[in-house]
Amino acid sequence: MRYVPRFSWLSPLDRSSASSNLRARPGKGMEEVFQIMVDELRGYTDRLGDVWATDLEAVNRELERLGLAVLNPWDESTLLTSE
Repeated sequence: MRYVPRFSWLSPLDRSSASSNLRARPGKGMEEVFQIMVDELRGYTDRLGDVWATDLEAVNRELERLGLAVLNPWDESTLLTSE
């Protein structure tokens, strides 16, 4: 089974070259799509950093006050879901 990107906003030339030669370097259209996705992801990771810097700090203060374990999203042993 061959994977063919389904971005309808790419030109027909980009779509046909992607389906006929999968080993070729991505065309300009795919580079633009990649940059759009990078920028969008950066927005999410920036927001997540803000949440961890402010909201997580407040939650951890309350957890400590209640005598519960604090959350550390960088520690793989921290449970971030309820059981």
